[in-house]
Amino acid sequence: MPILKSVTEVADNSFKMTVSMSALEIMVIPATGTNNFTIDWGDGTVPEVVTTSSPSHEYVDADTYQISITGIMTQFAFNNAGNRLNLITIDQIGSTSLTLIDNFLYGCSNLISISSLGFDASGLFSLFQAFRSCTSLTSLNIGSWDVSNVTNFRAMFQSCTSLTTLNVSSWNVSSSATNLIQTFRNCTSLTTLDLSSWDVSNIDSLFETFHTCTSLTSLNIGSWNVGSVTSLEATFRSCTSLTSLDLSSWIVNNVNTLFNTFLSCTSLTSLNIGSWNVVGVTNLRSAFESCTSLTSLDISLWNVSNVTNLIKTFKSCTALSTLNVSSWNVGIVTGLFETFSTCNSLTTINTDSWNTSSITDCRSAFTQCTSLTSSFDEFRWWNRTDDLTSGGIPDPIGTFVDCFTNSTNISNYASIPNDWKGL
Repeated sequence: MPILKSVTEVADNSFKMTVSMSALEIMVIPATGTNNFTIDWGDGTVPEVVTTSSPSHEYVDADTYQISITGIMTQFAFNNAGNRLNLITIDQIGSTSLTLIDNFLYGCSNLISISSLGFDASGLFSLFQAFRSCTSLTSLNIGSWDVSNVTNFRAMFQSCTSLTTLNVSSWNVSSSATNLIQTFRNCTSLTTLDLSSWDVSNIDSLFETFHTCTSLTSLNIGSWNVGSVTSLEATFRSCTSLTSLDLSSWIVNNVNTLFNTFLSCTSLTSLNIGSWNVVGVTNLRSAFESCTSLTSLDISLWNVSNVTNLIKTFKSCTALSTLNVSSWNVGIVTGLFETFSTCNSLTTINTDSWNTSSITDCRSAFTQCTSLTSSFDEFRWWNRTDDLTSGGIPDPIGTFVDCFTNSTNISNYASIPNDWKGL
């Protein structure tokens, strides 16, 4: 174990960090704001008074050193550059007038612990990428921070892949907050998150907020007011350990996209979102794709009249046996590529009332629906006309190829053209 070298006692309000340095390696302090501080480099050299940006120091010997900064330092950010890999611990953030810590410890992948002792976070307005890619951190004790003035939490904890616990349940996230994009993305070791008290009423996007939180088994956000949210794109994508998710009370009237929202939530068995008003949604691409444990999904009352994209919406929902979309208005949908592909437990689906006149791509839409016994109206599908009354229109090359491949239990399978069956 290297000997910690520090010869100067510093005040309790100092900023302290421990770094591991090679012989003749230069350490640059990423302080680029207003500086007026004294720095003890921890190697027995005389402490320096610093008023300029990014002070540096060369270490003679390879060792571990504690650096102490006392005074005014308003901005500090490794930002995935510089000596980020030398940082081992933040021993104390202290009170050095830090008001801007965007990209604070971004990329410090060898950092194993952080003590926020003495730090007053109430003056912060942004925590953008503050702890992003701190891949060796297993815990983070910042539950007492006052974040009531913070507006931007974007990618704050993104790719903290070893973080197993994170208690931010008492954070006073207020209506000032506007950005939660990718906040917890790729926190692959987190098992629980209680964010129930957070005020997200002014958040306009939940893009990839919990994307690839693969160990998350529970998520308490059912009480969130998401009335201002316009995007739920990939919000829960690849949350592969989530078994339940209560979003029944969410008001999603302003949401315009559900692209990838629940993609690869492979442990979800049910979703109670039938009451959602999705009239503003235009994109349902891959919304439920690969929800392989989903056995029930009642979205029969959804108004999808503004949706243009149903590509892969239910692809590989292999446990779904029934799905009622008979009342859906798909009159402006153009893309139906692989929409129900590999829904191999699906036994019935009623599309008799669908207006398919706008569909331009129906490739593999019902491929590998091996349990499907429903019949299909030929004049809405392979003998489709613009007004669905008489005559047939030729299949544009490739547009409907393989639409029903290997779905041989369809009751009128014999009447389906061979190219539609992949033959």
